[in-house]
Amino acid sequence: MGLTPAVVAVGPALESRFFPVVMGTDISHVDSVSNGVAFFTRFHKARQCEFRGIVWCHGETRCSVQFEPGADQSPRTRPVGDQYSGPWLVLGLS
Repeated sequence: MGLTPAVVAVGPALESRFFPVVMGTDISHVDSVSNGVAFFTRFHKARQCEFRGIVWCHGETRCSVQFEPGADQSPRTRPVGDQYSGPWLVLGLS
């Protein structure tokens, strides 16, 4: 019971370091657009989990991410395995 605060504090960092959900991410087809940057991504989803969100930071600034603008199923939880997705739009970058 006494270790619970330590596990809660350190657990997420250990999990992401030793049991990553996504590995081998490659970004391609990068284009500057009027309100940010659009690109496609290829990655390997190593284990099953529910998609909760993503954070994109440029220095100290958090940028908004739009997944496949206009697609009705995005963002969504993907199955384990190789994935190809896009375009992603990161707003506020140029």
